Amino acid sequence: MSPRFSIVIPTRNRAGLLRGALTTALAQTHDDVEIVVSDNASHDDTAEVVSELGDDRVRFVRADQPLSQPDSWEFALSHATGDHVTLLGDDDGVVATLFERIDAVIGEYGERAVAWGEAWYTHPECPPPGLVPGEENVLTVEAMGGGVREVDGRAQLERFFSRREVPPLPGLVNSAVPRAVLDRIRARIGRVFVAPDPAVATMTSIFALEPGYVAVDQPLGIRGLSGATLSVGLSHADPSLHATIQEFDTADLFTRVPLRRRTGTGLVAESLLRMKEVLPEELAPFDLDVVPYFVQSRQELGDPRRRPDDGEALEEWRRVLAEQPGTVRSAVHRELRRNRLRGTARRVVRRLPGARRRQPGGDGFAFQVVEGASHGFADVVGAARFLDAHALAPAADVEHS
Repeated sequence: MSPRFSIVIPTRNRAGLLRGALTTALAQTHDDVEIVVSDNASHDDTAEVVSELGDDRVRFVRADQPLSQPDSWEFALSHATGDHVTLLGDDDGVVATLFERIDAVIGEYGERAVAWGEAWYTHPECPPPGLVPGEENVLTVEAMGGGVREVDGRAQLERFFSRREVPPLPGLVNSAVPRAVLDRIRARIGRVFVAPDPAVATMTSIFALEPGYVAVDQPLGIRGLSGATLSVGLSHADPSLHATIQEFDTADLFTRVPLRRRTGTGLVAESLLRMKEVLPEELAPFDLDVVPYFVQSRQELGDPRRRPDDGEALEEWRRVLAEQPGTVRSAVHRELRRNRLRGTARRVVRRLPGARRRQPGGDGFAFQVVEGASHGFADVVGAARFLDAHALAPAADVEHS
């Protein structure tokens, strides 16, 4: 008989971070969970870490040779046997009561994808570049309503292409997706994960092929931030920061978007445009809104923490924007001016006493940033325990969006 839930953890050469992610998975209070650790041809002590922490719920599989990220995820997913599947990054974590909560939601709303909110954690053992000193071992939690809402897939798809989506989004890394849904996606496009961003591809497929999903506005997962995080390597334009970029990046990674410089914004946009080719009928009515694409790209390229490139990236941005229609150029500059004004206002607010570091209150999350040293945790495992202890109670109200 299939287990109720599968947690799939793809990993490559990050045994130290994997230990924490796997420990949070093993802490699940739901009694019908399998854990699949998929080793993408690592040459560190990944197998030993799994052996040390393993129990009957853990299966270890290994690719014979290094695979690209989408292929690695596809290989890992092929070994999942649960009725509902989630993918856990090897530097991420989940709260112990995750599947207890999600099982109750599925029981009420049916066999659909269920997405949940995430907090952010900076790993102290390998903090991301450009981090402000003292920000290691910090858990950041966005205020969430705690409710459960049904989300229309087509409405979210429209928001997705305009880059104004409403999280949480079912990218499999923060959602439990019925295996039957994954089978339908695979039958339609031949696989679940499509390059370059497999999470974006999965969201797009679910929006396009399913009537909707359920969103749980609670921070039930933790997204880890470290020097080894793939998105960090892209944002800082430094291939040496992540082995996946160094080993699998290709010259034709960005071929459909206007800009060729590596950014997280470009990764999402390129993925959306490739999905239009994969699902031409379903996605024909949707086109990428280039205004937020240029605005968000400019913000990333202007980040002072980004690896210096002698101004070439910004020069490309200016040159390509100049080739766009006048309405696009005006809208981009107008939005950038608004963002600068908003940024000034936020900086003023942050200077107010107590504005930056608020502590957890008695009624759900009242804080934005929690320092591990002050609250008794020193790793992602402790952060997950802390998060679980302060998580909002399940809400029964249903909203439609």
